[in-house]
Amino acid sequence: MTQRIVIRSAVQAIDVVEAGQAVGVIVQAGPVGPPGPGGSGDGSDLTFTQSTPSDDWVINHNFGFYPNVDLYTVGGISMLGQVLNTSTNQTHVLFSTPVAGTARLT
Repeated sequence: MTQRIVIRSAVQAIDVVEAGQAVGVIVQAGPVGPPGPGGSGDGSDLTFTQSTPSDDWVINHNFGFYPNVDLYTVGGISMLGQVLNTSTNQTHVLFSTPVAGTARLT
């Protein structure tokens, strides 16, 4: 026996039925929102290399925004550090002990 729950509004109608059957139909899409900020692919990416072990990496990126920062050891293993965006153009990465590696900013 199929159980059916139907929810309808001015924007959409959703039908919930047994597993394996259709779930949901959008009757009318809402308005398109404003564009988001640029990300990777707009030329705003940087790979920073810290070749000498340090507990404070200073990265001048000049992006004009606070980037996402991924950190890697010299061997390419992901690692954690405290990321401080001191401005929209400079980032510091702090570690508890001196370390060398790379930072990927996007």
